[in-house]
Amino acid sequence: RLLDVVHGQKKLYLVFEYLNQDLKKYLDSSQTGEIPLSLVKNYLFQLLQGVSFCHSHRVIHRDLKPQNLLINEAGTIKLADFGLARTFGVPLRTYTHEVL
Repeated sequence: RLLDVVHGQKKLYLVFEYLNQDLKKYLDSSQTGEIPLSLVKNYLFQLLQGVSFCHSHRVIHRDLKPQNLLINEAGTIKLADFGLARTFGVPLRTYTHEVL
């Protein structure tokens, strides 16, 4: 959730809500390394809803991984780190398959 937009001298800062845990930290902190199937289904459903929302707004995330899936206290998954995201539709410029 975007909380504020701060205009600096030469930069623009976006202030988002703070979530202190990502899916990787959550999985690493599990004693057995396993999570209940019901929770897996819940997280997967939320992830698919988020990806569907992005795609419906013509955005491809391109960097989905446990570290970029944030979890709040209520167990809500939020997509993060859109640094590699791209819009799709009419191509504006050519991209390479190479990883930087």
